[in-house]
Order: sequence, then C-alpha cells, then structure tokens
Amino acid sequence: MIDKNCPFCKILKEELPSSRIYEDENTLAFLDIWPQSDGHTLVILKKHYEYIYDVPDEEVADLYKVVKKVARAVKKSINAGGVSITQHNESAAG
Repeated sequence: MIDKNCPFCKILKEELPSSRIYEDENTLAFLDIWPQSDGHTLVILKKHYEYIYDVPDEEVADLYKVVKKVARAVKKSINAGGVSITQHNESAAG
C-alpha cells in the first residue's frame, strides 16, 4: 500500500530524491536529508503503515534484520564507536 501524501512513499516511487544505500524486496535504507549525526540512515518498509503497531510481526522481524545489517555497515563505513537505533510513533513521540 502506498500513501500519496507520505514523504517515504514518495521516496519509494522516486518522486523525491534520496541517497539509497540498501534495498531489497520489502525494505529501503537511505541517508537522512537532515542528518542528526554522521551516517544517519532511515530504514523503511515498502508497504505503508501508519504506526509500528499496525505492522504484522513477521514484517517487523524482517525490518529489524535489515536495520541490524544496515547499522553494522554504517558503523563500519564511518568508523563509528557505536550506533543509536530509534523508532517514533505518533506526534507525542516526536
């Protein structure tokens, strides 16, 4: 499912530019356009979900396997001492 107003869906459809660093059948990882730190990368599912609570468990598991793979690659590529992995839901979460 694609949401025509979602900026991530627009990135998936290549309506907005992105620096893609990983892609498979279900996920896409790309560099943040307003990075908070070196290597700031977003990893998204190719199906649109409003909140993490809406994502089927098996898709969350697959997503976090990719998050782990991308985190390891980013850490190595920028020689980082560590990584932070965050996920926000709803406006109160930022």
